[in-house]
Amino acid sequence: MAELARMQTSATGNRQAGFTLVELLVVLFILGIVSAAVVLSIRDDPKDALVGEAERFAARAQAAQTYAVINGCSTSILVNHSGYTFSRRAQGQWQPIADNVIPHGTWRSRTRPLGKSDIRIVFDPVGLTVPARLHLVQVDQDVWVEIGFDGKIQVAA
Repeated sequence: MAELARMQTSATGNRQAGFTLVELLVVLFILGIVSAAVVLSIRDDPKDALVGEAERFAARAQAAQTYAVINGCSTSILVNHSGYTFSRRAQGQWQPIADNVIPHGTWRSRTRPLGKSDIRIVFDPVGLTVPARLHLVQVDQDVWVEIGFDGKIQVAA
């Protein structure tokens, strides 16, 4: 009987202090529930999505300007209510630039430009353009993308 009371709890005979696997799993479960509640309670600012969309367009417009300078040809961005495409001037007409060179864009998150459809912004072979302002809206938010004559592109929230 005395032998049963002195059973070893580990191979070395020492009792290990610590948490059981069940206790650790319960703590992890509680942490998961709390972190999910925090993530769900954080709301995205709608203005952030619109500014992000405008910055994505501005980056691609900058790529179109760079393309015009590197290739020595006029390059255009055709903006409409569904998105925008890129073209280069060759043989007297506008020809599409491959999507893998400058990705064409589709407006996301209910973003759309205000004003007339089919706005063409043209960069000449040295990167200059006629100044343009693109007014993007999303529900009750708006942002401007401004392109200066020198090709400088800015997002104004």
